[in-house]
Amino acid sequence: MNIEDQLIDIRTRATISSLWVFFFINHFFMAIHEFANPEFMETLLAGEFAVGDTTLLIAAVALEPTIAMIVLSWVLPSRANWIANVSVAAFAIALEVAAGLDSDLDNKFFIAAELTGLIAIIVISVKWRSRLRLTKPLEPARALGE
Repeated sequence: MNIEDQLIDIRTRATISSLWVFFFINHFFMAIHEFANPEFMETLLAGEFAVGDTTLLIAAVALEPTIAMIVLSWVLPSRANWIANVSVAAFAIALEVAAGLDSDLDNKFFIAAELTGLIAIIVISVKWRSRLRLTKPLEPARALGE
């Protein structure tokens, strides 16, 4: 891999990682934004919004892959990287669409931003894959720096 290909690889990883951060920040602020909703606060204060440990665990397990991709998009080998990015982004899109069907207007705004970032991750990953197929792999001796 020549220096130009290496720079493209680094730039692609940085862009994808940044898009995962973008997704997570939007997701985080969508959740915090709910506390500004008077109806939500009334429901909380009245004790009508009970979430069990199992539900919280399921939500955490569903969200963790997207958080992990912030780091994994930097450290995974190229082939595993684009597969993980496309897979996790597709999974997150399915969750966002399911969650967004019954949400208020401000949540739909955040979900639209999240979906834009996730679609960008998929598009960039697929383009990256196409570029990887066009470049020749390093010979084993050169890969070890010999």
